Amino acid sequence: DQGVADIWVKTSSRESADTNDKITIKICDSATNCCEVDLDNPSEADRKRSALDKYSDPAMLGSCFNTKFEGDLSVTLSKDGTNGWYVDYAVIYLAQKNSFTCNFNIWLDNESGSSRSKTVQCDEELSTPPPTTTTTSIQNIFLDQGVADIWVKTSSRESADTNDKITIKICDSATNCCEVDLDNPSEADRKRSALDKYSDPAMLGSCFNTKFEGDLSVTLSKDGTNGWYVDYAVIYLAQKNSFTCNFNIWLDNESGSSRSKTVQCDE
Repeated sequence: DQGVADIWVKTSSRESADTNDKITIKICDSATNCCEVDLDNPSEADRKRSALDKYSDPAMLGSCFNTKFEGDLSVTLSKDGTNGWYVDYAVIYLAQKNSFTCNFNIWLDNESGSSRSKTVQCDEELSTPPPTTTTTSIQNIFLDQGVADIWVKTSSRESADTNDKITIKICDSATNCCEVDLDNPSEADRKRSALDKYSDPAMLGSCFNTKFEGDLSVTLSKDGTNGWYVDYAVIYLAQKNSFTCNFNIWLDNESGSSRSKTVQCDE
């Protein structure tokens, strides 16, 4: 019940975001316990454009697998070589069943004005382990369709939180769509820095049984007058694939803003 269980790293969908340079991650806590490991999955090509790379094998996690962490985490991503890389975020899942989301949204490069290394503070989320078929509803597995989990990340910036009602609409390239209000009755949704997770069929509504094909787009909409800054959403399908939908935007009714935004998601 210690150490890192999973490391997830998201490469941007923007042009030339991918890299074949070596990437090293260093994870440190507030008590200066640290680990460092090269992020390399020998069975796959790491850091392709739009890819969400996942490292869970103890051999890939190296010393991080057995390093015990306490308190807040910071993460440093570093690269060698001359092939620039745009990283969106990293998520660190600990064996203690909490996770830390680390937002980068930056080029790592050796060109003027850039750096090949970046350190960020991470936002803690009390959570279950990363979604797998063992944590997905049995009914959903047998149907092999529909949404298994919806994750939505509220920014850590000032006043990013909201208590307004938020609706999500998910559509595929074949115009199959579902829509549901994002509400966890047992928790306060959309607190500042929160990663809200919806996996109960009752919370997923019609999305739980809607079969999707091909690419996904997601629309987030809000009512009321309390602005909300949303970083991203992740849609996990029962077919075991996932889609990351980057927003990085205020939803608001003030001049220059909108209360609704649609984005294309990266599989």
